[in-house]
Amino acid sequence: MDGTMDYRVPKAELPVLLALAGTKPADYIVYLSPFSDRHDGAEKIDEYLNDSRLFLPVSLAGVRQIVSKDQMIWMRTPAPDGRGDERMVGSQKRAVLEMSDGTRMEGDLRIDRPDYQSRVSDVLNDVKERFVRMDRDGAAYFLNKSYIRLALPAD
Repeated sequence: MDGTMDYRVPKAELPVLLALAGTKPADYIVYLSPFSDRHDGAEKIDEYLNDSRLFLPVSLAGVRQIVSKDQMIWMRTPAPDGRGDERMVGSQKRAVLEMSDGTRMEGDLRIDRPDYQSRVSDVLNDVKERFVRMDRDGAAYFLNKSYIRLALPAD
């Protein structure tokens, strides 16, 4: 042994489909921490996307990269619960969101907030979260609010 220390924290790998600006969606791996700043247990995908970091480590075809959150249009996780997200959801609102690249996303927006702040506009205008979660087609999509150009709430 050469006496050097390895200070890396093991991360959980999560396969996702990621759409970056100017590219076709591709299969990536994201790396979630085994620890959360908000609760006991592992980091959740919504925490990963909505924390203060501007760039995130990912892997595409075995090549590690660091990607700007500003260039992420949307991310799809394989399960509707977004990596074991067992937290209670206040409500869901049906909506159609049109992205700046012309993609139309229709599904249920997850709203975990008091009833008096549970409109689609409340979720989209919340500056504390960069990504909003939409459940559709048996998957959880995390949409970058910066790329949403139009919202059609169902109610």
